[in-house]
Amino acid sequence: MLIASPKELQVSIVDYVVVFEGTKKYHVAIADVVNPYTLYVVIPEHDIAEEVVVKVYVCQDNNLNILTHLKFTYISQMEHAIAKFLAHSASDAEVAEKLDALWTVCLGKDHLELWDKRLAQAFAQLELPIEWTLVGDILQKGTI
Repeated sequence: MLIASPKELQVSIVDYVVVFEGTKKYHVAIADVVNPYTLYVVIPEHDIAEEVVVKVYVCQDNNLNILTHLKFTYISQMEHAIAKFLAHSASDAEVAEKLDALWTVCLGKDHLELWDKRLAQAFAQLELPIEWTLVGDILQKGTI
């Protein structure tokens, strides 16, 4: 997970501690400095899908000061698996047609907004290759 810092980060003399606070559990992780304004932290596993508060602390000379805070939504494995499948099938027209029919039949109008939100959150958490595009390899095939 990349976290933007509101101010320039120090590289060598401090630790950046990230706390994920859920309703029943919390997790503590150490973040790495990617560049002067960005931290990277491995998202710890969490046993329920919920929105948690993420607080980033600066730890220097036994002092702990908050740097920033944000919210993060843990998603279920099912939503992650669906998002991953959709990302890898983005350029497959047959998959798109079958999924369109499936969404209409299985979800109904009432649940589409909820699934849209859940899948958008799952997509935001996917680690896709830098060259990944939503239209897949259509541009490379020259069909447009």
